[in-house]
Amino acid sequence: GPLGVELKNNIKKIWWRDMVHRRDDIVGLDSSIIASPTIWKSSGHVDGFSDPMVDCKVSKQRFRADQLFYGKVELEDGEVIGYVSVLESGTMQEEAEKAADKMK
Repeated sequence: GPLGVELKNNIKKIWWRDMVHRRDDIVGLDSSIIASPTIWKSSGHVDGFSDPMVDCKVSKQRFRADQLFYGKVELEDGEVIGYVSVLESGTMQEEAEKAADKMK
Protein backbone atom coordinates (compact mmCIF):
# COMPACT_ATOMS: atom_id res chain seq x y z
CA GLY A 1 0.00 0.00 0.00
CA PRO A 2 0.96 3.66 0.14
CA LEU A 3 2.76 3.37 3.48
CA GLY A 4 4.86 0.51 2.15
CA VAL A 5 5.84 2.59 -0.86
CA GLU A 6 6.84 5.47 1.43
CA LEU A 7 8.92 3.11 3.59
CA LYS A 8 10.66 1.61 0.54
CA ASN A 9 11.43 5.05 -0.88
CA ASN A 10 12.81 6.28 2.46
CA ILE A 11 15.07 3.23 2.79
CA LYS A 12 16.32 3.66 -0.78
CA LYS A 13 16.97 7.38 -0.21
CA ILE A 14 18.95 6.73 3.00
CA TRP A 15 20.91 3.88 1.38
CA TRP A 16 21.74 6.04 -1.68
CA ARG A 17 22.89 8.91 0.56
CA ASP A 18 25.12 6.65 2.69
CA MET A 19 26.51 4.43 -0.07
CA VAL A 20 26.84 6.90 -2.98
CA HIS A 21 26.90 10.51 -1.80
CA ARG A 22 29.11 10.00 1.25
CA ARG A 23 31.75 7.90 -0.49
CA ASP A 24 34.36 8.95 -3.02
CA ASP A 25 34.99 5.43 -4.34
CA ILE A 26 31.37 4.70 -5.39
CA VAL A 27 29.46 6.01 -8.39
CA GLY A 28 25.67 5.69 -8.44
CA LEU A 29 24.02 3.79 -11.29
CA ASP A 30 20.26 3.31 -11.54
CA SER A 31 19.65 0.70 -14.21
CA SER A 32 17.74 -2.54 -14.54
CA ILE A 33 19.94 -3.99 -17.31
CA ILE A 34 23.61 -3.10 -17.50
CA ALA A 35 24.39 -5.14 -20.63
CA SER A 36 22.41 -5.83 -23.77
CA PRO A 37 20.64 -9.21 -24.13
CA THR A 38 23.08 -10.15 -26.90
CA ILE A 39 25.99 -9.96 -24.47
CA TRP A 40 24.16 -12.10 -21.87
CA LYS A 41 23.41 -14.71 -24.57
CA SER A 42 26.93 -14.83 -26.03
CA SER A 43 28.51 -15.09 -22.56
CA GLY A 44 26.46 -18.20 -21.76
CA HIS A 45 24.42 -16.63 -18.97
CA VAL A 46 21.10 -17.25 -20.74
CA ASP A 47 21.44 -20.89 -21.86
CA GLY A 48 23.71 -22.53 -19.34
CA PHE A 49 24.57 -20.33 -16.38
CA SER A 50 25.19 -22.09 -13.08
CA ASP A 51 27.01 -21.47 -9.83
CA PRO A 52 28.61 -24.75 -8.68
CA MET A 53 27.82 -25.31 -5.02
CA VAL A 54 29.59 -27.33 -2.31
CA ASP A 55 27.72 -28.93 0.60
CA CYS A 56 29.44 -29.31 3.97
CA LYS A 57 28.54 -32.69 5.49
CA VAL A 58 29.41 -31.49 9.00
CA SER A 59 27.66 -28.10 9.20
CA LYS A 60 24.97 -28.89 6.58
CA GLN A 61 25.70 -25.51 4.97
CA ARG A 62 26.05 -24.81 1.25
CA PHE A 63 28.76 -22.60 -0.25
CA ARG A 64 29.56 -21.30 -3.73
CA ALA A 65 32.54 -23.25 -5.00
CA ASP A 66 34.37 -20.13 -6.20
CA GLN A 67 34.34 -18.69 -2.66
CA LEU A 68 35.72 -21.79 -0.94
CA PHE A 69 39.45 -22.47 -0.82
CA TYR A 70 41.19 -25.60 0.40
CA GLY A 71 44.68 -26.84 0.96
CA LYS A 72 46.59 -29.95 2.01
CA VAL A 73 47.76 -30.41 5.57
CA GLU A 74 51.18 -32.04 5.52
CA LEU A 75 53.48 -33.13 8.27
CA GLU A 76 57.16 -32.17 8.13
CA ASP A 77 58.01 -35.53 6.50
CA GLY A 78 55.58 -34.78 3.63
CA GLU A 79 52.80 -37.12 4.77
CA VAL A 80 49.38 -35.67 3.88
CA ILE A 81 47.04 -36.00 6.86
CA GLY A 82 44.01 -34.19 5.44
CA TYR A 83 42.67 -30.99 3.99
CA VAL A 84 41.32 -27.73 5.40
CA SER A 85 38.87 -25.39 3.72
CA VAL A 86 38.06 -21.74 4.39
CA LEU A 87 35.78 -19.14 2.89
CA GLU A 88 37.33 -16.33 0.89
CA SER A 89 38.21 -13.45 3.21
CA GLY A 90 41.02 -11.13 4.17
CA THR A 91 42.05 -13.54 6.95
CA MET A 92 41.73 -16.84 5.12
CA GLN A 93 45.46 -17.62 5.28
CA GLU A 94 45.47 -17.31 9.07
CA GLU A 95 42.23 -19.29 9.37
CA ALA A 96 43.64 -22.13 7.22
CA GLU A 97 46.89 -22.25 9.20
CA LYS A 98 44.97 -22.34 12.50
CA ALA A 99 42.75 -25.18 11.28
CA ALA A 100 45.78 -27.10 9.99
CA ASP A 101 47.56 -26.74 13.35
CA LYS A 102 44.54 -28.30 15.07
CA MET A 103 44.87 -31.37 12.82
CA LYS A 104 48.55 -31.95 13.61
